[in-house]
Amino acid sequence: MGYSRDFFEALGYLVYALSKADGKISVEEEQALVNSLLENFGSWATDTKGLRARAAYEIAVEQNLSVDEALQKAKEHFSYVPFDVRKHRLKIIDTIENIAFADRVLTENEAEILKKIKKLLNEFVEQK
Repeated sequence: MGYSRDFFEALGYLVYALSKADGKISVEEEQALVNSLLENFGSWATDTKGLRARAAYEIAVEQNLSVDEALQKAKEHFSYVPFDVRKHRLKIIDTIENIAFADRVLTENEAEILKKIKKLLNEFVEQK
């Protein structure tokens, strides 16, 4: 099963929202991103569609989106692939949590954003 561009673009916006918590992505978090995407989504994470996650992240940085704006963008992209979100919600959460805990420090802001991300993903589960 393949993943769509929208799926990975949404992931990029989630990673951006998390990075806004402490203002940066550490080297450890960046490595965790690569490792988690490969572990959870296999080679799809490195193909052209997977590169959309990085592109969405960079667009969000350039536009200096707020956390809520980035989460709204993620929600918009996920809305095109609700089945994938329901099916892979735990993989998405695992990926985001691996990034958050990569530098062994979870700030209060990161914890709050993780809650928002889980709430957003749970909305798709409840839509069935």
